[in-house]
Amino acid sequence: MAITAYSISGQAYVGGLVGQAFNTTISYSYALGDVAVTDADGSVYVGGLVGAAATVAKIDSSYAKGDVFVATAGEKYVGGFAGSIDNLSRVSNSYAWGDVSVSPTVASEGYAGGFVGLLDQSSLSYSYSTGRVSDQTLDATTLGGLVGKMNGSQAFVLNSFFLQYSGSSLQGVGTDADATGVTGLTQAQFQDTEGFMSLAHGWDFQNIWAPPSSGYYPELYALSPVVAVMAGSQVVSYGDSASALASNQYGGVDRYLLGQEGDSLTLDPTLSTSYGATNDVGNYAVSVSGVSSVTSEKGVAYRVVYVDGSVVVTPRALTITADNISKIYGDLASLSYSVSGLVNGDQISAVTLASDGTDGRDDVGSYVISASDASGTGLSNYAITYETGTLTVTPRALTITADSLSKTYGDLASLTYSANGLVNGDEIGDVTLVSSGANAAAAVGDYAVHASDASGADMANYSITYMDGVLSVLAKSGGNDSPGAGRPLPSFPMAGFIPSEFYAKSFYQGHGQSIALQGGLSGQSPSGEASDAASAAGDGSGSGAGSQLAYGSGGEVAGEMSLTDDPLLTGAVCFSGTSSAMICSGL
Repeated sequence: MAITAYSISGQAYVGGLVGQAFNTTISYSYALGDVAVTDADGSVYVGGLVGAAATVAKIDSSYAKGDVFVATAGEKYVGGFAGSIDNLSRVSNSYAWGDVSVSPTVASEGYAGGFVGLLDQSSLSYSYSTGRVSDQTLDATTLGGLVGKMNGSQAFVLNSFFLQYSGSSLQGVGTDADATGVTGLTQAQFQDTEGFMSLAHGWDFQNIWAPPSSGYYPELYALSPVVAVMAGSQVVSYGDSASALASNQYGGVDRYLLGQEGDSLTLDPTLSTSYGATNDVGNYAVSVSGVSSVTSEKGVAYRVVYVDGSVVVTPRALTITADNISKIYGDLASLSYSVSGLVNGDQISAVTLASDGTDGRDDVGSYVISASDASGTGLSNYAITYETGTLTVTPRALTITADSLSKTYGDLASLTYSANGLVNGDEIGDVTLVSSGANAAAAVGDYAVHASDASGADMANYSITYMDGVLSVLAKSGGNDSPGAGRPLPSFPMAGFIPSEFYAKSFYQGHGQSIALQGGLSGQSPSGEASDAASAAGDGSGSGAGSQLAYGSGGEVAGEMSLTDDPLLTGAVCFSGTSSAMICSGL
C-alpha cells in the first residue's frame, strides 16, 4: 500500500498512511507526503506512516519519506515513521527519511523522535531514521535521534540506527542515555557498504535489505528497484589456492513488488582478488564491479549495488612432535622432533624440547618429552599443535667377574671380583662369591668361582652379566707330596723301648708330586741302601695306602710304615719301631 500525497493534516491520530493501526498488520507499505498538525486540541499522535500503532499491531518492510510537523498546545507524540508504538506492538525492517519538528503554541509536554515519538511496551528492530529532529521553541518536549521516549519493561530497540548530524547532541533515545540497540552514524558511515553491513547484525541483505552505497541509504528490495551483486567470500587455509571467484545477485526483478511480471535482467560483473597461495594469514578483498544501473527487458531501471567479498586466510595446521627416543643409563639424551604441515618453503629453526630423563644420572624408566616455543620463518601463518614424545632410559650393561686366583692347600681363599660398566660414581655394595675350593681342606686342583646377587643403591639401572673365575689350589712347597706337606714332623711317644739307632727312608707319591720323607737318629745309611721304600713296596711307585718298610742300622727291617685313618693324621705317612715308638711325617 502506498500514499504519495504531498501533505496530510488532521487531529489526534495522524499518519501519512494510517492514523491509527489498532491490532492490525501493515507490510510492504510506504508514504511519501509530508504530515502536519497545527490546530488540534488535546493529545496528538503524528507519524510519517502511522499516527499510532497500538494493541499488538505489526508493521514490517515499510517506509515513510515525508517531513512531519506539529504545532499544538497539548501533549504530542511525534515521529518520522510513527507518533507512538504501544501495547505489545512490533515494528521491524522499516525506515523514515523525513525531518521531524515540533513548535508548540504554548509550553506543553511532548516526545519526538526521528522514527517514533513514544515506544511503550513494544519493540523496534532492524530499522533506521535519517531526518533531523528539532524543537523550535524551548519547552518540555523530549527529543531523540530515533525514539523520543521508551517506556515499560517490555520496550526495547534492536540493532537500529539514526543519522547523527554534525553538531547535534541528540542521543538515540531521548529519555534514556544508556539505551542499547540504537546507534548514531554519520552519513559516510551509513553509506559505506561493507562498513554498514558489518554493523547491522541481524539485517537480511539477501532477502529484505539492499545494502547502502555512496549517495544511498539502505532500501527495501520489495519497494525499490535495486539489485545487489555480492562477490562470494571463501575461507582457505594458508598455503591453499582460492576457489574460482563468483558472485550472487539479490533483489531485482525477483524481489521488486512494483516491477513487471515475468521481467528479467542480465549483469556481467568483473571479479578480482590480490590473494595468492603464498599470501600470509589475513583478509583479502574480492572486488566486484560493473555498471551502476541496468534496465530490465521490460524497461524498469534498476540501481546496482556492488558488495565486495573476501578471501579469508586462516592459519594452517602444523604439528610438531617430539620424537620417541631411547638411551642407555649414564648417557646424555639427544632430543629431536618431527614436523608435519609446513608449506611455501617455511622453516622451523628451533623448538624447545624438554624431558626429565635427559641427564646421564636419570634412572631407568620412561619420561615425557615436551615440545614448545617453535621459532622460524613464516610460523605466524600456522596454528601449531605440539605432541609429546617418550624418552626411554634402558639399563646399562654391567659385567661382574669373579677374579681368578690361587691359594696353597690348607689356606682359606679370599675371593674377589672386578666390575666393568659402572657410571655416575655408582658403587656395588656387595656381591655373593662362592667356590667349592675356598675352604682350607679343598684338595689341590682348579675350582670355579661363581659371582651373583650384586647389591647397591643403583643396581636397578644396570643389566648385570656375571662371569666365573678360577680358583687354583696349589700343593704346599717343601719337598713333600702329601696334603699338608711342610709341617713339623710330630712324634707320638709310645710305651716301650726306643732303638738306639735306626734309619728309615720312604717315598710317597701324592697328587702328582713326589715328596721325599726322611727320618732317623743316625745319618749313616745301612747296607743295601738302594732298597728304598718304593722298591720294598714292590710297585716301584710308592703310591697309595699300605705298608712300607723301615730299615734298622744293620740293614734289618726295623719297622713298618703305614697310612692311618686318624683324622689328625689324614694324609700322613707313619712308621713304628719294633717296640719303641711311632713317628709320622707329612702333616
